Amino acid sequence: LARARSSRSLPLLSLLTLHSTPPGSARRTMSRAADKSLMVPQEKTVNRKGQTRRKASKAGTSKDREPSKLDGTKAVSGQKTARSVEDANKQAWSKKVLTLSIKTLSEEFNQKIKRFVDTRRTTICSAKNEEKNRYADVLCLDDTRVVLKGRKVEDDYIHANWVQNPDGSRLICTQGPMPETIEDFWLMAVKEKVTIIIQLCQFVEGEDEEKCAQYFPTKPDETKTFGPFKVTNLDLLSSPAIEGCVCSYLEITYEKKKTRMRHCLLSAWPDKCAPVSSDKVLDLWKWLKKNTKVDDPVIVHCSAGVGRTATFAAIELAAYKIGKNPNLSLMKVIKEMRSMRYQSVQSHVQYLFLHLCMLDLFCSERIIEKYDPEAKFIKDYRRIATRNISKMAKKGSDNGKNNKEGGVSNKKVSMLDDDDK
Repeated sequence: LARARSSRSLPLLSLLTLHSTPPGSARRTMSRAADKSLMVPQEKTVNRKGQTRRKASKAGTSKDREPSKLDGTKAVSGQKTARSVEDANKQAWSKKVLTLSIKTLSEEFNQKIKRFVDTRRTTICSAKNEEKNRYADVLCLDDTRVVLKGRKVEDDYIHANWVQNPDGSRLICTQGPMPETIEDFWLMAVKEKVTIIIQLCQFVEGEDEEKCAQYFPTKPDETKTFGPFKVTNLDLLSSPAIEGCVCSYLEITYEKKKTRMRHCLLSAWPDKCAPVSSDKVLDLWKWLKKNTKVDDPVIVHCSAGVGRTATFAAIELAAYKIGKNPNLSLMKVIKEMRSMRYQSVQSHVQYLFLHLCMLDLFCSERIIEKYDPEAKFIKDYRRIATRNISKMAKKGSDNGKNNKEGGVSNKKVSMLDDDDK
């Protein structure tokens, strides 16, 4: 009766709805909301059937919230809200990273990561198929290797590994196809129902140094045939609109069936190095996240598929791990990557670049404010990355001259001491 008297001023539909609400349900709703780390203001709406439902206020969404400062002050969006634990962890991690020395991180990589190999993993199949490996010292782990479907056991090898993301999605990290492995590459792409291919190297880099065979036609309406596979470039796509990135819409015909997939070639990642800015790499990563479902396998490759490729693949894992642990060292992320893909992340510059990607990703997600571009960590990274690009460009030029004078073939050159593959 008390409830009825207090509700006399309500419309009839609302009154009926109020009386139809089971006793104690409102208390249970508030109790559940109180357990959340981030309280979201709610408002009632009444649908056509007179049923009451709750709708979250836009003021509490992550999209519209204002970033928190690195000094630990709370973000405010209309009203003060408690930060989520994951956001707080990312803020604390970012604040700490900006105080770190580039030299310290570089030494950490060179001393604890560069030569690290997960001794629990074997590379037996890789050793038996040396002719299918682009580089003699870049092996393929047995546990996570992609097995070519429809092939006999003695012919089911390709230098490719599955990399599992925390959200359940999977990437195929692989080397750039060689002329003799192009058919294997397309068989893998078709059988695994790949929807997108990300290429992080050019076909030729430096002084005429082949990094990847041309395994698809680059011009619209052009068709190339590789054994039983007919590959047609249907068109060049306008998305993603990233400078230095060319996206093609390909159609692969195999056994009278047609499969279509998108191919994105990003040429903005320098050979044997890392970009000075993370913008283009993160734009491509975000586009990939937006345009794939959890159960859509994606192929990512560069030349050997362990330097640029693994650094790109590590972005997802690193962001997730930081959200769980504000004191995380990315060294642990690299070691976990190396349990899935041999020699993942090849150089200290790529290791530093992964740190930069995390800072810029958290900025773009409005978790932290944009850092000072003149901060010591940022300035030192730009200096080292720029110097490394110049150094590798000169080294590539010298290698090109040696190759023209009769140097060893690219395929069997040891890449152990190079900064990227």
